[in-house]
Amino acid sequence: MKKIILLLFVFLFSNCKVNQLTGKKTFNAFSNKQLFPMALTQYQNFLKEHTVVKNTASSREIKNIGERIAKAAQDFFEYKGAPEYLKDYAWEYNLVKDNQKNAWCMPGGKIVFYTGILPIAENADGIAAIMGHEVAHALLDHGGQRMTLSLAQQGLSFSRTKDHRKSIQKKERHHEVLRYRQYPRECITL
Repeated sequence: MKKIILLLFVFLFSNCKVNQLTGKKTFNAFSNKQLFPMALTQYQNFLKEHTVVKNTASSREIKNIGERIAKAAQDFFEYKGAPEYLKDYAWEYNLVKDNQKNAWCMPGGKIVFYTGILPIAENADGIAAIMGHEVAHALLDHGGQRMTLSLAQQGLSFSRTKDHRKSIQKKERHHEVLRYRQYPRECITL
């Protein structure tokens, strides 16, 4: 058990890197070379499953605003002395037909706006504010940080003792029995 905890601490501290945007250390075990292909695959699958709005005033506006934000990000990193930081970003901007009030930017610069958020944005300034917020998540490496945290949590769950796992299984069986007693048989789906 002590070895596992020691390995976990080594993992935690060896995966801190400095974010180029903030200058602060972040917990991220994934490089852009690892993260971007995974994000691209998810992005492409998403686009296959959703209706992409093309050649409309709104879709052109999304693209134009996205290009201006990407240029501003590049200008910022050049100013900060890191002109190569965004070299692996392949910016894309898509509007999808969906009533959800949502937008996101995948690691690597894949941006999606849902038609449902456009009324909230109201105009180009609103779109730029929302998109800038989403792009900031990508530039701050939030995707890699979340994946790293998930990986660390999985490592912690593997470090539990057999007795602890047996205790959890016993509690789960107890709850199943309580559900069985509380509801008629036809209401239970296990």
